[in-house]
Amino acid sequence: MYESRPLPGHPDVLRLTCATGDFVIKKPWDPLDVELYSRVEVRLNDLGIRQARQLRTSAGALLASTGHAVQEFLSGEVLADHPGPALTRRFLTHLAEYDSALAGLAVPAELAARDSVWTRVVRPGYLIAELPGLLARQPQLGLDRAPIDRLLGVLSDGPDRLTSTAGRQLVHGDLGPDNVLADRAGLVIIDFTPYHDSVLLGLGSAVYFFQLHGQDPTRADLEASFASYGADPAAGWATLAREALRRLATPFAAAAERGTGLDETAARRRHRAVATLATLIP
Repeated sequence: MYESRPLPGHPDVLRLTCATGDFVIKKPWDPLDVELYSRVEVRLNDLGIRQARQLRTSAGALLASTGHAVQEFLSGEVLADHPGPALTRRFLTHLAEYDSALAGLAVPAELAARDSVWTRVVRPGYLIAELPGLLARQPQLGLDRAPIDRLLGVLSDGPDRLTSTAGRQLVHGDLGPDNVLADRAGLVIIDFTPYHDSVLLGLGSAVYFFQLHGQDPTRADLEASFASYGADPAAGWATLAREALRRLATPFAAAAERGTGLDETAARRRHRAVATLATLIP
């Protein structure tokens, strides 16, 4: 006997409960991601950083079909439900350990070569060249350009390694508050989405979502995080600026590419996170 049901908020992800336990069945963006995550979860679990384990046959082969991933279900409360500076700092420390562990994994050539609106919008050159025009097409929003221009300036002055391969590695490219669980055993990052990018990309995503949910790290918290990655402050602030602008640009770019209407509520919320970050940059 078994029971399957969609996860709340994720109709394309099934939770399967049966005699042997609880599992998650989902289809990733690319079948390559199933095999890649199998290496991620083995390495991180071996290093003591919890990850949902993928199911395998008794012979060790992945239990997957047509590109669907089958992995253990991890319970816990999402990070956004636990606001507070103590947990914010705790997660920033955990994320640095997580990214350090990912650094030991090779990046497949296919992953590094991916091209879509989602991979283009994260590039500094795209943001500098295209974001002003995307914003100009939506004058009805009345967004204050000052904080946007402040972050664009920081991004354009950032170190060359943001646009080169230096400092790049395998990272979680879609880190959000619903992808971090907290339970009695600690924190765990889930729903791994592979990107080949700056090691600081996850930190930028975390800071963006903290600000979006009113859990603002201080300037001292952020500079301590830069140090934990061995990054100079200029690279750190440029990466945070890029991530906030990437998140702002995404609904505009997606609407332009698909010819659909803009999600104005999302655009305004993302602008507020941009404005918050602009007040922290020295």
